Amino acid sequence: MWNTVVVLGASIAALLALREGARYTLQQETDVLLREETMELALAVQQLHPDQQAMAEEFARKADSHAQHGWFVELLDPHNQTVWQSDNTPGDLQPPASVTETRFSLFSDKDYRVAQRRLSDGKTSGYLVRLGTPVRYIHRDVDRLMRSMFPIALALSVVAPLGGYLLARRATSPIRQIIATTRRLRPSRLNERLPLRGAGDELDQLSGEINNFLDQIAGYLERHREFVGNAAHELRSPLTAIQASVDVALNKDRSPEDYRELLFTLSEECERLRVLINQLLTLAENDAVGLERPTAPTPFDEIVHKSLDVFAALAEDRNIALKHEVQSPVVVPGDGARLRQVVNNLIDNALKFTPSGGRVTVNLCCDTSRDCAVFEVRDDGIGIPREELPRVFDRFFQVDKSHHRDGEHGNGLGLSIVQSIVQLHGGSIEVESDAGKGATFRVSLPLRADQGENRT
Repeated sequence: MWNTVVVLGASIAALLALREGARYTLQQETDVLLREETMELALAVQQLHPDQQAMAEEFARKADSHAQHGWFVELLDPHNQTVWQSDNTPGDLQPPASVTETRFSLFSDKDYRVAQRRLSDGKTSGYLVRLGTPVRYIHRDVDRLMRSMFPIALALSVVAPLGGYLLARRATSPIRQIIATTRRLRPSRLNERLPLRGAGDELDQLSGEINNFLDQIAGYLERHREFVGNAAHELRSPLTAIQASVDVALNKDRSPEDYRELLFTLSEECERLRVLINQLLTLAENDAVGLERPTAPTPFDEIVHKSLDVFAALAEDRNIALKHEVQSPVVVPGDGARLRQVVNNLIDNALKFTPSGGRVTVNLCCDTSRDCAVFEVRDDGIGIPREELPRVFDRFFQVDKSHHRDGEHGNGLGLSIVQSIVQLHGGSIEVESDAGKGATFRVSLPLRADQGENRT
């Protein structure tokens, strides 16, 4: 309907503009013709003067030649007395006072367009030649043009609604496809995507964005299913061990030593459960929608020093050289407890996969070019195969367990927690490694604004 209104409105405006344009054009052409004819009559007066009979015959010839257009011709002497005039000359013409004495002028009076020229040369000086034509002929030609355009306007009034409907239907066809496709989507079936027409217009862009969003949702749901399955598997192992130990204890009476051993096993499995549940709660907390980014000023260098003190004894016990180079002060906006978890997890992970006699290096510095703090943990341990690097931060993903230390089988959540904490603080984490050549984990965190300015 809006398309029809716009098309018809534009058509009406175009017809009105055409009518006025045609009227203006015809009047301009008439004015040019009147100017030329009065000039021709003025030249005739100059040539035929003082033979008034000859002048009258010339004026009569001019009037007769344009009789079909209703032209009138008039010749006045210097005293404004009529020398000759055609029969159809109106007797009550009132030229404007501003054009009475001008050499040439054009004016409209009643239903006539009139041109007059006053001679100013030689013996004919003062004579006035006047030539006019009724404007009804201009109106007639304009009305004839409008009548010829009326069928076109009528056709537009019929075609516009139909064309508007077809165009609107074609334009909204992709939207109907989007609606139909989204209605078929289910959380358990997100493999369908919106078709792209290849037009590159806004609807194609919308379909592309929706497809990208569906890809993200599908990937999220797939990761969620894997996460739930892996979590259930990790929870089942200690629960199975606990259930088996209890069943053994209840099967028959046992010695206090046996009960003590069973209780020790139960304690170990409960500890595994506690660690796993705490890690799951940490991930859930970090993934919470609307969780605000921590902004409290935190001395990151002090956190790194405290973690190094904690792991120094463990590194010495495993015969691993724990080297460090920590710049001070390094202040970042964040949560101290969460950042301590990042540092502890990365250092513990490096010690876990570094053999006896190896080395772990911890570095912390400020990168003023990027206005961020860079924390790096590098080891010369077993490394990570290149093909597995993209999955290092996936939840429950573990590199080949055959390379773990005895009794140190993790659950694959540590690096996922580290990544979620780093992202919560507006930072990034990356890993560089190759099998048998050690690994380097690099964390970048934004510096506090005033520290970045001072160092710059």
